[in-house]
Amino acid sequence: MVKNSELRARARENLGGSLFHKDWLTAVAVCLVGSIISSFFPLLLAGPVLFGEAVIFLKKARGGGKIVFEDLFLGF
Repeated sequence: MVKNSELRARARENLGGSLFHKDWLTAVAVCLVGSIISSFFPLLLAGPVLFGEAVIFLKKARGGGKIVFEDLFLGF
């Protein structure tokens, strides 16, 4: 069975050995940019949809009558 220290040593060697090696920084940059891009698009859609939900619930709470599904997209 391979020890954890040996696995860490192999991983460091594959990433260039040092923390500031080009491959290491590239790997960190790829993770950061990927997470930013993947979380950016839900934020673009979440705001308008949440606005629509707020409009629907406020309309209902104020006695505005029937809930209309199309009101969900008022933010767009």
